[in-house]
This record gives sequence, C-alpha cells and structure tokens, in this order.
Amino acid sequence: MSLRIEAESGAQAQLASLLKRVGYNVVTSKTIRGQSGTDHTFDIYAQKEGSEVTVDILSGKKEVHADSLLAFFAKTYDTQPLRPILVVVPRLSTEARRLNTLYDFETVEAESIEQAVAKLEELLNKPNETRFRLQ
Repeated sequence: MSLRIEAESGAQAQLASLLKRVGYNVVTSKTIRGQSGTDHTFDIYAQKEGSEVTVDILSGKKEVHADSLLAFFAKTYDTQPLRPILVVVPRLSTEARRLNTLYDFETVEAESIEQAVAKLEELLNKPNETRFRLQ
C-alpha cells in the first residue's frame, strides 16, 4: 500500500522551495474545487506568468501502487490543472507504470527526495508535455 509523504518529512517543503527558487508563487496543501463540486487537495500548487503546476508526492516502501495513481487521475481529471506533476519515491509498480503511460502524466521517480528535487528541476526546465486532457 502506498503512503503519502507527510509535510513534516520535509519532502513538500523541499519541492516547494525549488518551485519558489525558479519563480513560482507557491501554496502547499492547496484545496481546489473540481468540476464535480468535490474539493481536492494537492501537495503543492504553484503559479507564474500563465503557468500553473500542481504536484502530488507519493511514496511506498518499495513502490507506489496503482490505487494511488488512480486517485491522482481522479482529482486531476476533476480539477484540470494546466500541468499536473506526480513525484514518486521510490518508483511506480508495474501496474501503476502501465496506467501512467496510458494517462501520460509528467512523473518524477526518485530513490530519495533530494533526487526528486533535482529531477523536478530538470522537468520544469522542459516545455510542458502533458497531453492529459479529458473534456
């Protein structure tokens, strides 16, 4: 079973710090009302000059399972953020990886939060390649 990394672990703070450093206005544990009327909370919400990024952080002992990816899909589908990013420590399970390929989320897989910060910085320097859009 996958576990959410709690804010006090420092993961959320380290990733938010990176986003601030590259010019985003950042809110942690941001609740967004979806099209369904349901409220969804993202670990990090960041905006700058017409760019919007939501980040969720998922962790498991050995891997993150499909149920966690499905929960991310549901809230992303409902809220339609411009650039949803999933940070996974340490990696997706085989089933979750298949779903992630289908949904085409931008995903950072890392063995540690420090590695995740470095990989997220690389990803943010690339154009938004998210093709996930269900209208």
